[in-house]
Amino acid sequence: MTYRLSLISLAILLLLLSSEVGCSLVSDFEGYDFEKVVDDRDAQVDGGDAGSAGDGDGGKVDAGDGGKIDAGDGGAVKRCKASVECATGFCVDGFCCNTRCAGGCESCAIPGKLGRCTPVPKGEDPNGACPPGVGDNAPCIPGGCNGENDCLVAPPTQVCRAASCSDGVAVDQAFCEDNGVCPALSETECFPYACGDDVCNSSCDDQEECHPDYYCDQDSNVCIERRQAGDNCDAQEQCAQELTCLDGVCCVQDRCPTCRNCGEDGECSVVIEGDKDDSGRTCNEELVCDDAGDCKRELGVGCSDSSQCASDICLDGVCCSVPECGVCIDCGQSGQCEQKVTGRDDISGLSCSGTNTCNSDAECIRRWEIVGKTGVSSPYYPEYVTAADINIMFANESNPPTGTTHYVNLFNTETKNFVPVPTTNDEFYCCEYMGTLVSYDTAFFFMSKDAVYYKPGYTAWTTIAGYLTAPNVQIGEAATAVIGDRIYRIGGRGKLTLTQYYDIGDDAFITTGLADHPVGIESACAGAYNGKLYVLYYQDDNTPKMTEYTEERDTWVTLPNDANAPLGCIYRNFPVWRGFLLHSWNGFRRFNLESRVWEPEPIPIPDPELSEWTPAVTSDGILYALGYDASEKLVLVYRWILD
Repeated sequence: MTYRLSLISLAILLLLLSSEVGCSLVSDFEGYDFEKVVDDRDAQVDGGDAGSAGDGDGGKVDAGDGGKIDAGDGGAVKRCKASVECATGFCVDGFCCNTRCAGGCESCAIPGKLGRCTPVPKGEDPNGACPPGVGDNAPCIPGGCNGENDCLVAPPTQVCRAASCSDGVAVDQAFCEDNGVCPALSETECFPYACGDDVCNSSCDDQEECHPDYYCDQDSNVCIERRQAGDNCDAQEQCAQELTCLDGVCCVQDRCPTCRNCGEDGECSVVIEGDKDDSGRTCNEELVCDDAGDCKRELGVGCSDSSQCASDICLDGVCCSVPECGVCIDCGQSGQCEQKVTGRDDISGLSCSGTNTCNSDAECIRRWEIVGKTGVSSPYYPEYVTAADINIMFANESNPPTGTTHYVNLFNTETKNFVPVPTTNDEFYCCEYMGTLVSYDTAFFFMSKDAVYYKPGYTAWTTIAGYLTAPNVQIGEAATAVIGDRIYRIGGRGKLTLTQYYDIGDDAFITTGLADHPVGIESACAGAYNGKLYVLYYQDDNTPKMTEYTEERDTWVTLPNDANAPLGCIYRNFPVWRGFLLHSWNGFRRFNLESRVWEPEPIPIPDPELSEWTPAVTSDGILYALGYDASEKLVLVYRWILD
């Protein structure tokens, strides 16, 4: 009770004194939490028996000594509210203090050091003397005292402003100064480089690391100013953004018209002459600009007309640098007359075609040699030509137009002599029961209204007696060919489907029991090879068709349509030569007996100026060609001599 009453009395005394001495005493305690200080000191004050005496080292309150507090160090400190209460004249933080404690980071209320002016512990700021910094200074002034009677500041290693870079400007990294202040903002302009992660680039590897008006030079890794219209360039990024690197210069246009290039003025003003337009829209690859700046085909490219070529020369089917290449030389893919012509005609038309051709060494040699010619009284017809052994027979019709005469001739391929053949009973009709001349061994056979045969040295044609007595054989216009010793005849006048044959050895006609032809035919052509018949005929729409008959199986098949098939054939027998059936139409056309199709390219005839060419093959496999010179009324015989 004595202690509590003393405190109350002390409070009343302070109020009275304050009314006399003014506000100075009160100001000494302004903002001071007196009750808190008292509470904080309870551990030092013994609130026991109020009548007991202080023991000097127990920190107990002596109720009779004016409210002093044992400081715990052999003395006592007096609580106060005004400096007049203290012998030192200093009341600080609610205690009589040994000094004024002028610094904001000093206090006389530090536990264990009451009454003595002592630095505030690090980080504490009971007097609010050290507020934290703001803005860039915040990292430099964390707030609170430093424990040494001053405000706490960050060390100079503390970053107060991080490095950064944006929009081409870099902000430099900053550290706190000794006075706790962040240095003023320091910026660096990156131009001509762009920002890196947080600093300016100082070199470049790609365009993104340079200012937009600059490009990255890959050789020096330096940003270089972009070039303007008309300046030379190697890449698009070297030119200003609105320009295009075109034809080696920075151009105001993104593309130039065909055969025009961009020039020193930055415009498409340069005409390309005799070169490719690599940057143009259409004049590249197989095209080139001619001397007039027009887009044409370059040398070696296929052409059909000289106007298509930049060189104005189309030769051998390609654009060529010269109008002629020489014998057995084609212009070729180079367009420079460097391609040898081997194993075929020189189509340039100089001198090696027709009778001649180019051999495997690109030398012009003879393909055909003329081995005989004879005058005839009337035209000969290509239907009536065939070879038997070493003899070739040719004839005109037995009922020729008025003013002409009928003839039959043999050409002996060994003696090169022409021998007239008797026309007795030869049956070469022109307007009724037309037939086909075929051969077997050394004999020639002709079957139309009658059936006859002839052998060299005979004085007349021999009639085959059974022909007239056999049923359904007296027909003309049948396709005829020979297999072994059988003369097959297919179809006939009236578009018949009959298949029949004459057995030469048995002298008998077989007219029944054979498979019919798939369709009715007349005036067709036929050939035979290796036990098979091949028939070429025409449908009502004049489409050529081929059928194949296999003697062993007695079967017919129709072969697929062939775009290369000849468009004309009447009463002819196809000779066999080197694996082909031969037919004279637009040159000697060849039916490939292995692939069963017509070859697209014919064998050239000896002289295209002559008419009515017909092939004939002798028993030793040698090819002959018979042509008719109408102006001279000559039949010419050529022999194939090319290997």
